[in-house]
Amino acid sequence: MSLGPFTVAGMPDDQGKRDKERARATEAATLLDPRIADLWAAIWCDQGESVPLDVVGALLRLAYLTGYQDALTEQDRGSLFKTLGLPVPTRIRPGPASRRAPR
Repeated sequence: MSLGPFTVAGMPDDQGKRDKERARATEAATLLDPRIADLWAAIWCDQGESVPLDVVGALLRLAYLTGYQDALTEQDRGSLFKTLGLPVPTRIRPGPASRRAPR
């Protein structure tokens, strides 16, 4: 089963492809985890207690916003994608029909 450039472990697949994708996922974790270290600390600060789902949801939203900010402030657009060997997504610019009218 594929989730974008990563696969779910244990699903039938070519061993070489799995190894490459595992390496890519490990590299992604190595690059991304330090960027959201504060979030990881907040999740694991109360070891032994489960984290309420609303807190996990809030932390995931914060991680998403952190990534969005990182992407907007990259000096070389798409550098993280390039580092991970992923294609840089193209920007989607809204057409004239989708622009909001001024209030």
